[in-house]
Amino acid sequence: DVSIGGSLTNDASYGVSHLRLGPAKKISIGSNVVAKTGDLHLWGTDTNICAVSIGNTVIVTNGAILHVHSGLTNGAEGTCGVIVGVTNDILIAASSWLMPYSHPTNGGSVRIEAGNVTALAGGGIDADALGYAGRPWLGAGEFGYGPGAGSTSCGGSYGGRGGAGTGGGGGTLGNTYGDSNAPVEPGSAGGNYGGSTRAGGLVWLVARDTVAVNGDIRARGNQS
Repeated sequence: DVSIGGSLTNDASYGVSHLRLGPAKKISIGSNVVAKTGDLHLWGTDTNICAVSIGNTVIVTNGAILHVHSGLTNGAEGTCGVIVGVTNDILIAASSWLMPYSHPTNGGSVRIEAGNVTALAGGGIDADALGYAGRPWLGAGEFGYGPGAGSTSCGGSYGGRGGAGTGGGGGTLGNTYGDSNAPVEPGSAGGNYGGSTRAGGLVWLVARDTVAVNGDIRARGNQS
């Protein structure tokens, strides 16, 4: 385990910042995590579930983006790849974003726990195209990743079924899955008919007090 006594703050003048977690390890940050400019990436491991413990607040401001990348999950329902535990609050300012990445082939996702979560107008949480990934184009009938994946030119599914393929591509639609009252899985990818796709991701928030969103929470898939 690693312990940082004070705050973790990124500065775009030093380029993109990365912090990678080891297998089944915990990083404890004693005070704040502040993404104040540019991009700050927190990476999970591809071995076991790991955790980030933040002793005070998370602040994303000045157009910064805080990227949190999940590692693998063991596949049991309701498990995650990375747990981010925040003692107090998360504040996302205008034009600033928190982006939770699900694992592209395993589906492990980011679980965020905090007191209050606030997203101001013009900012928010963006999980667009951060779910299961499509596979490289290998031929007709190739499915994307995920339990509801489509094949060839068909869209992937989650709570609702994906769209049918067009342009003569054909293919198979994926089945629906997940819990409508407690969604804890990312969307599945469509097939790759001459392009690349990635499904909508998962925004998994556990707030002890309030979630106030004056900006956006997004989890849409993309098109090939």
